[in-house]
Amino acid sequence: TGYIKLMRHKDRKFFCDSRRKKMKIAIIDQQHIFREGLERLIEVEADVKIVASIPNVSELTEEQIEEIDLFLIDIKEIENEKKFINQHILKNHKHKKLVALSNDTNKPAITEAVLAGCHGFLLKEMSYPSFIKAVRTIFEEGGYIHPQVLRHLIDDYRDLSKANNGAVNRSNISKETKRICTSRENEILQL
Repeated sequence: TGYIKLMRHKDRKFFCDSRRKKMKIAIIDQQHIFREGLERLIEVEADVKIVASIPNVSELTEEQIEEIDLFLIDIKEIENEKKFINQHILKNHKHKKLVALSNDTNKPAITEAVLAGCHGFLLKEMSYPSFIKAVRTIFEEGGYIHPQVLRHLIDDYRDLSKANNGAVNRSNISKETKRICTSRENEILQL
């Protein structure tokens, strides 16, 4: 049986639930200072282990990929390394979680992250307590989308769902949303 105990680290109090499975993560971002800062914040978390902190996802070894539960990946890296992510992570490791990290909420980036198979979309501007809570939510429950990002997804979904005489009102759908549908899906939606 586990227990919850109060731990101290550099004048910071936090609770650790020993029943929690230790989460093994990778931080993948081109900005060294961001990776290092995130590492320093995360290292005090008793239930989190950083397996890799690297600028490019393609630097991961197969052994590291096997060990990692959750990949925190900058959105630009997801866009640049889709093939590697699909072949080496998603194809053979369906239980692994991908989380997009971004500085902004532009719709094309959100769409790319969703299509790439991300389980979460977090903004780098988040406070650390909100960030680590979101990471734990993704790990334990399967997903989390930052509220500013979720607004765009809801708008696109709403636009897709609007009906006009039984047909979807395609004039209100953003270009990004239209782009995610295959040509056959677009034909069906026009019926």
